[in-house]
Amino acid sequence: MILSYIKGQNNRGFTLIEVIVTLVVASILGVIVFTFMGTSVTQSSIPVIWTKNQYEMFEVMDKITADYRNAVGSTTFDLSSFKAEIEETYSSYNIKAQYTNFIYSGTNYAESGSDTNILKVTVMKSEQSVMALFTQ
Repeated sequence: MILSYIKGQNNRGFTLIEVIVTLVVASILGVIVFTFMGTSVTQSSIPVIWTKNQYEMFEVMDKITADYRNAVGSTTFDLSSFKAEIEETYSSYNIKAQYTNFIYSGTNYAESGSDTNILKVTVMKSEQSVMALFTQ
C-alpha cells in the first residue's frame, strides 16, 4: 500500500489480509458474546419456573389448611380420617402425609413416626417442597 502511494496510484479498498483479520476478530468476539449471552438467556427462565411451582404448592397447602380448619371445628374430628381425606382429595398432586413425632436428644430434635397426634403433610413439585404440621 505504501508503494502504491509512492508511485502515485490511489487504490481504494481493502486488501485480502485486512478482510481476513477483520473476519477472524469479529468471529472471536461473536463467540464470546454468544457464550456469555447464551447461558444468561437459557438460564433466565429457571427462577420463573421455581416461583410458579412455589405458588402452586402454596395454593394446594392453603386448600389443605382450609379443609383442616373446617374439619377441626367439628366434634367428630379425627386426624387419621383427615389424613385419608387428604390422600384421596389431593391424589393428583405429589403429597406425602405421614405421622411424626419430635424427640429432644440433648441439643437437637429427632423426628420419628410414632405419634398419631401430629400429621406432617408435604407438598412436592420437582426439587421444591412445602411442609405443614397438623395436630389432633
